[in-house]
Amino acid sequence: ERGKIAEKNMLKATGGINTHKGVIFLLGTLCCACGRLWKAEKPCFDPNLLAKECMKLYAQEARNDYKVIREGKGLTKGERIYLKYGLKGARGELESGFESVLHYSLPVFEKALSAGYSENDSAVYALLTLIALGKDTNMIARGGRTKADAFSLSVKELIDNGRYPSMEEVKEMDVKFILENLSPGGCADLLAISIFIHDLHCFYAK
Repeated sequence: ERGKIAEKNMLKATGGINTHKGVIFLLGTLCCACGRLWKAEKPCFDPNLLAKECMKLYAQEARNDYKVIREGKGLTKGERIYLKYGLKGARGELESGFESVLHYSLPVFEKALSAGYSENDSAVYALLTLIALGKDTNMIARGGRTKADAFSLSVKELIDNGRYPSMEEVKEMDVKFILENLSPGGCADLLAISIFIHDLHCFYAK
């Protein structure tokens, strides 16, 4: 219910534009998992345990959602992309226990921090890592599968072999994305989850 209220407030503030529906859904479920695992004497901040709890909360519901998605009017962009390409978007991330976060963006974010990069730059590298996976349904909705895949590949080449590109290179890539109206909004949602999990762990691990 609180998630629906947050979504309504977002749409009211943006004039009906969906700017972060995905992260409301993902972060809301993650916060619910935190609450379910909460113990005052020992709060849960283990990323893997939190991810597993998210799976328990939503995996079956996600599978039920897929079964009832059919061609027709009223489908969201994400649902259309699922029917066409099989990409599951935010639903798939919860169903997998935040696989993209735990296996890709979070390790890159923390490795960059350990290497001495700022939190901002580390977040940039984590975001690039997510884009390179080629699973962002918002990019596909904006530019089509072929263009989205081509740009994901260009990002993958930019960070090939764990390379940390300069911010000038990143800005050049950003301009290209803007010119093609490609917005990796799904990746941005997962970046927010990555930073939340990292900060939660750092706060309670002290």
